[in-house]
Amino acid sequence: MSKSVIRKELFQRVSELAPLVEEGLKYGVPHLVGEINGDEEPKVDISIAVFENSHHRILLPDNGVLFFMFPADTPNPRRLFLELWMFLNGKSSGDTLEPGSVIRGVLKNALEKRGFEVVWMTVNENSDMGYVGVLATKGGIRYRMTFEKRGGEFILLEKERT
Repeated sequence: MSKSVIRKELFQRVSELAPLVEEGLKYGVPHLVGEINGDEEPKVDISIAVFENSHHRILLPDNGVLFFMFPADTPNPRRLFLELWMFLNGKSSGDTLEPGSVIRGVLKNALEKRGFEVVWMTVNENSDMGYVGVLATKGGIRYRMTFEKRGGEFILLEKERT
């Protein structure tokens, strides 16, 4: 199995689906759902599924076939391909933000580094613990997030598109 053939085929398929991803972003969170068959002649099949408010990252290898589901937060085919390729190779992009993600330091700055524009923050805390509600936008999409503050860390409890 040639990685370069798969990479080329994958980029072509992601580029073809970019208009569907852009349309899906109007209604929810589009996901790339597909399989990569690594036989002598590699085969890549991808389609789009849209979920209302959830993000699913699934990677299942099975007898030479790799099944995956990956949320598409951008219609930009190059960026989407790079994020998907990193995911398929077991690497996480530094700007993914999902429930359970831990942020250290200044929350607003960390969100801005990940491409979010913070619109509003509500802080409910006592000494070292508390909760922070955040309203932010990214790529024209609004998100409502809830973080738990523990000492100098913020743990994402909930992320919802609004």
